[in-house]
Amino acid sequence: MNKHRILLAIGILAWAAAGCGKPHPAPEARRDVVVLDRNRFADLFIELRRAAIDADSAPDFAERKRAILERYGVTDQDLLDYVERNSGDLGELVATWDSIYRRLSRTDSAVDSTDQ
Repeated sequence: MNKHRILLAIGILAWAAAGCGKPHPAPEARRDVVVLDRNRFADLFIELRRAAIDADSAPDFAERKRAILERYGVTDQDLLDYVERNSGDLGELVATWDSIYRRLSRTDSAVDSTDQ
């Protein structure tokens, strides 16, 4: 495993762990459960990352995040559920992070080349 994959997996796991102390609704209480696949999770993660970078303040990011999640029809809990659902499969989490990393690298490279 290369360094970027390990760091990505650790990042995703840390992100998931941050929500572990919060009470989660019982699965039967949630009728609107959205099951994310790797690509959709990656799309969301990348958009949220860009929103965090572009936001002027925490309230600005919160509004951007709310709009992104609403557009995708998901909640914070749906994102956590993806990580929790795949937490037993480190390979899946690494593949997810790898997908995110590759896509970010491509777009970052495209931005860098237009700046020159």
